[in-house]
Amino acid sequence: CSTITTPRTNWLSRCFTIEYAVWFRAFLPGLARLGLVVPLGGTTLFFRRDVLEELGAWDAWNVTEDADLGLRLARRGYRTELIPTVTCEEANCRPVPWVKQRSRWLKGFAITWAVHMRRPGALLRDFGLRRFIAVQALLLASFSQYLLAPILWSCWL
Repeated sequence: CSTITTPRTNWLSRCFTIEYAVWFRAFLPGLARLGLVVPLGGTTLFFRRDVLEELGAWDAWNVTEDADLGLRLARRGYRTELIPTVTCEEANCRPVPWVKQRSRWLKGFAITWAVHMRRPGALLRDFGLRRFIAVQALLLASFSQYLLAPILWSCWL
């Protein structure tokens, strides 16, 4: 999982720390335990090279190529395992870079959703109904989170 090394710099870094803790310590492990599709996070990823080559490696046009790769792994029947290790990162503590980062992530999730939904029937066949619905909910919730985050985080002021 990722952990933030600068959690007390300011309000934004505290919010970032909470977000990362929820995503990497609760949400992604929960998806894995439930056998759902895990959109990979960009840090500390390990792959078998032959599998990565089989999938065509990363999508160079997608800014969340890691999340896309998680969906492609699941579509091919691979399971994502999370190992209990920590990657240290610094929180994005300034508003403009934070907004730019979130905008990239939102754009990337939208691209990932659009790419995989080009053929929804094939996606449904690949995932099965339960995992298909979970992916739709996950990506739609990711979009809405960016609208709701300032409201939800206001309790930490």
